[in-house]
Amino acid sequence: MEFKKVSILVPVYGVEKYIERCARSLFEQTYDNIEYIFVDDCTKDRSIEILQKVLEDYPNRKNQVKILHHEKNRGLSAARNTALDASTGDYLMHVDSDDYLRKDAVLLLAEKITTASSQVIIFGYSIVTAKKIYPVKLYPENKVSLIRDYLLNRKPASMWNKFYDADFYKSSGIRSVEGINQGEDYVVMPRILDKAEKIEWLNECLYYYEQSNAQSYSNNISEDSINSMKKADDILFEYFSKTQKISMDYLDVLHSRSALFLIKVGNKDCWNCVYKKYEEYVSDDVRLSLSDRLILFLFRNKLYSLLNLLIELYKKGN
Repeated sequence: MEFKKVSILVPVYGVEKYIERCARSLFEQTYDNIEYIFVDDCTKDRSIEILQKVLEDYPNRKNQVKILHHEKNRGLSAARNTALDASTGDYLMHVDSDDYLRKDAVLLLAEKITTASSQVIIFGYSIVTAKKIYPVKLYPENKVSLIRDYLLNRKPASMWNKFYDADFYKSSGIRSVEGINQGEDYVVMPRILDKAEKIEWLNECLYYYEQSNAQSYSNNISEDSINSMKKADDILFEYFSKTQKISMDYLDVLHSRSALFLIKVGNKDCWNCVYKKYEEYVSDDVRLSLSDRLILFLFRNKLYSLLNLLIELYKKGN
């Protein structure tokens, strides 16, 4: 096969505990023609120093590595965009710097996207916790169903278990939204997949997703992160409202998800506001998980004590 260039885009912030494992998994890929773009988002720890030290062990990769630096901390989304703008590969993939890849991942993905002539490859991954590693099974489905699952948070709308044709990705006009660092994958992936005409699946666990990093964006809920999620919902509402062909396939799901999100992060004082804003849109025929249906039932019946208890259990389970 022709060995086209693959760009691997890696934002770096606060990952000194994980960056060596990540970098070694990237530099030891069995595929040769790789461009590595690391973006230092003004990390306060030794992440970049450790990365540079690891690179010394891979002299054949040195000329393939770019380490870019932000002048100030701008967040995960901005770091992704900086890496994207600097990339020159035919294909690209996002790797978070506390995660890591199977050593043959890029080779298998480059082969798959070339033979399938697709724009996006969705591939399997394993979740890494402090106690064990376990694979997540993929269930291939049509595009509309997949996007609805992402919007309802039934499946993680992750950017990192995807392999992209670079021309398609860049010409789509879809970019990470600077300032949205909680739910930034969620605001990108439904729109990217909506524009894709050909999506393929590779049911191999090629990516290892670290969930024990207490400093990661996904493990930190704050007022800023809640505002990020609200902004993400607004962007998706605007986008799908203008997509006439299948907009109603997604808008009812977005209303339901918005209501559920605000209920889960809110409190009794804000629930009446949530009820007035979203209750008329939350359709009973939307395919919700059992826990989400129970949350809505308690919310509608104002059983707030039980609702608080269920939400706490929900948070512990996620």
